[in-house]
Amino acid sequence: MKMFAIFFGVCLLIASPMSADAGREFSFAGSASCRECHERFYRLWSTSMHGLAMQPYSASFATEKLTPHQQDITIGKAKYRAETKEGVVIETGRTEKKKFKIAQYHKALDLDPKAIMPMVNTAIAYARMGENDKAERSLLKALEQSPDNAAANFNMGLLKAEQNEREAAEMHLKKAFKTDPQMAQAAYNLCIITAADRLDEAVAWCRKASELRPQEPRYAYTLAFYLNQQGDKDAAIRTLETLLAQHPQYKDAQRLLKEMSRLKSKDLPLLERWTGDYPVVRLNCLPESQRALSTGFLSDAAAFSAVWQAFKPGVEPPDIDFKTSVVVFSRNVDFYNRKSIVKVSLEDGVIEVFAMETMSAMPVEDKVAMAMAVIPREGVKFLKAGSQKIPLAAAGSAVGPLNTTYEIGAESVVLVDGRAETATAPGSASRMETRVFGQPVFGDLDGDGDEDAALLLLQDFGASGTFYYVAAAHKVDNAYAGTNAVLLGNRIAPQNVAIANGVVVANYAVRGPQEPMTARPSLHVSKYLTLEKEALIEIAPVGKQEQVLHGWVTIGHEVRSFRPCSDGRVLWIEGKSPALKEIQAAVREAYPDSYQDNRLFMVLAGQYAPRPTQGFGAEYESAFYATCLVKVWPKGTCTPDR
Repeated sequence: MKMFAIFFGVCLLIASPMSADAGREFSFAGSASCRECHERFYRLWSTSMHGLAMQPYSASFATEKLTPHQQDITIGKAKYRAETKEGVVIETGRTEKKKFKIAQYHKALDLDPKAIMPMVNTAIAYARMGENDKAERSLLKALEQSPDNAAANFNMGLLKAEQNEREAAEMHLKKAFKTDPQMAQAAYNLCIITAADRLDEAVAWCRKASELRPQEPRYAYTLAFYLNQQGDKDAAIRTLETLLAQHPQYKDAQRLLKEMSRLKSKDLPLLERWTGDYPVVRLNCLPESQRALSTGFLSDAAAFSAVWQAFKPGVEPPDIDFKTSVVVFSRNVDFYNRKSIVKVSLEDGVIEVFAMETMSAMPVEDKVAMAMAVIPREGVKFLKAGSQKIPLAAAGSAVGPLNTTYEIGAESVVLVDGRAETATAPGSASRMETRVFGQPVFGDLDGDGDEDAALLLLQDFGASGTFYYVAAAHKVDNAYAGTNAVLLGNRIAPQNVAIANGVVVANYAVRGPQEPMTARPSLHVSKYLTLEKEALIEIAPVGKQEQVLHGWVTIGHEVRSFRPCSDGRVLWIEGKSPALKEIQAAVREAYPDSYQDNRLFMVLAGQYAPRPTQGFGAEYESAFYATCLVKVWPKGTCTPDR
């Protein structure tokens, strides 16, 4: 592919993205150091049409890479045409015909030795070639002509920072920002420079950069990092939470927030409290794994009711919403001492119960002293009991997908060993059986690394029919919470269910529109679903010619491709694809600081299409018309889950 000879505008050298590692010393880039950290991007850019355009003009380059103009370019009253063989641009339409020799930025300086931006651009070109001395001389010339020029001072500041001349770098960057108070890049680099010995000033500069460019996640992350270093953890956490609300896939912010949350504990409110004696013979009412411990929890109404009857016999148990609350307890183990829970702290998802007790030498005989308290459930994952961490199952969770609750229509169906039997109506003698069809399959549905489950359910109404559903069981803290069940149909022929790259697919067969119920189902159907906010959501019906394909999407300046796992070809993604904007947004979200070609695993719905006859897509063998972005799965693989 050849380039057309064109005119190039001004470009500015900008700072490289800040290091993602908390605690690592931040560095500067902008010229030669770019290649060290971004070798692949440098290689791609240096051989691209845009990269090649930045080199000096030569006859051999023109013959190999440039295509002669077929018609003039009109600018105002003048017309221009590049004659690549002669190496000139011809201007007509003014007073007389002129020829301008095609050259580098130096030509602009020859025409106007006092032109500032060509000097800056020349410096950038030298810096890209690693010739920092020449770059500095060119910037000094620019600053002699215009000492307050923002672009010249900004690039000189970066160059000085790269040379570890921090005082000079700070001076030039401050001049740049004074001239152009909207230059967020200057404020950001001043934040990095001053952080070494003036943290308060660094925070102020980072805040300016973030306010000027709120859409730039790196600036907000850097502000949060230095706020944390400054000791203002609450402000840092608020900044990170706001950042992640806008850029939920920004990994550096996720890691920093997690680390800060781990180091920050908080006291939970004690919504209700009770104290009293508890009979030793009823300790078997406590959860089995907690009967020998001094501290534990009750996370569902049934367990709490059994304990309450022994704890406060004859007293009506309080009404507790176990979806939002949990009960913790503290009791004697060896000696009888009055107990009272005074505090429950939460740190990184782990609660610890603090209790006051009297001191005595009375051994435990027929009773123990017990204290109980109600606390909010939100954010609680484990209870610390001595050296142990006991997982707190979510409300409605159970130890496996065959023993949990599923929502089928408006009813909650509790499975025990994969089965449930209920009356079809109150007082009715007829029974309805719900059971698991086949066996559950396991795979990650929400990206947390846990093995969630998917399964087929059937409800047998006898003569009324047999209805089939697909459901999921979300694994939470070593337990499973069942989801809603999605109807597949009545008297269908279920085949199997699978999980692949966060997507559930249920395969089954149905009858044709005109076939009687006595006919054997023979038309294959697949239903695709994803887990969204604890609910199983069906993907919009896929058209007759459409497919749901898993594979790698690559988005870049000149690249827009999809390589399905089932097809070795790389397909051009059509520009008219309804899902294209969402696909591009997902890539930008995953790589917010990248300017190269980025690859991300996705599940797309759509259909094959002919390749375009012109443009970048013409270089591909075929195209793909994407109608729906089903799932973004960064850890995706072409190997299916179980």
